[in-house]
Amino acid sequence: MSTIDAMGVLVVPAVVGLVAFLLGYLLRRTIAEAKIKSAEEAARRILEEAKKEADAQQREVVVEAKDETFRLKREAEREIRDQRAEIQRLERRLVQREENLERKTEALEQRDRQQLEDQQHVAALREGAERLKREQQTELERIAGQSAEEALAIVAKETGLDASRISAVVRQGGIYHEILEEAKVMQADLIVMSSHRPAMRTYFLGSNAGHVVRYCKCSVLVVRG
Repeated sequence: MSTIDAMGVLVVPAVVGLVAFLLGYLLRRTIAEAKIKSAEEAARRILEEAKKEADAQQREVVVEAKDETFRLKREAEREIRDQRAEIQRLERRLVQREENLERKTEALEQRDRQQLEDQQHVAALREGAERLKREQQTELERIAGQSAEEALAIVAKETGLDASRISAVVRQGGIYHEILEEAKVMQADLIVMSSHRPAMRTYFLGSNAGHVVRYCKCSVLVVRG
């Protein structure tokens, strides 16, 4: 074998080995790049999914935060409305109490004024009654010192009656019995007599005025003494 043939034999395996090495390298590189690309895509998908999930969670958090804010706002508004309504109710009660107090005060003042007016009126009536009593007592004392005829003449003059229509009769006996008999005799149309508060002994039996009213045939005017 010549030297050239020997070199050819040596070169061919070397070239084949080199080509196989290069092919293997390229294949491993291609596989590695494919793996890297696949890993990058997986990582990108993971990142995208994580981002989407994060965005979804963020949206949920935002929605929950908005819902919670809206709920708190509604509760605050409801509490404010309740407090405002309570304040208005208390204000109305206060106004009503003030109005009631004013009405009561006005009523008390009116009652005090009325009582004062009544007291003044009663005092005036008492004064008038006392004056009239004194005048009547004076007149009675003056009449008592005169005869029956003179007293009847004074009565006729003060009442404006005709003196011929006035007469005096003195009878003896029971008071109510004699009054009834005299009224029957003179055919009286009206009997005027006074009556005092009855005592216990005559309360149930009846006073003279009571007997006259009960048994008289004509009208009877009883003046409370």
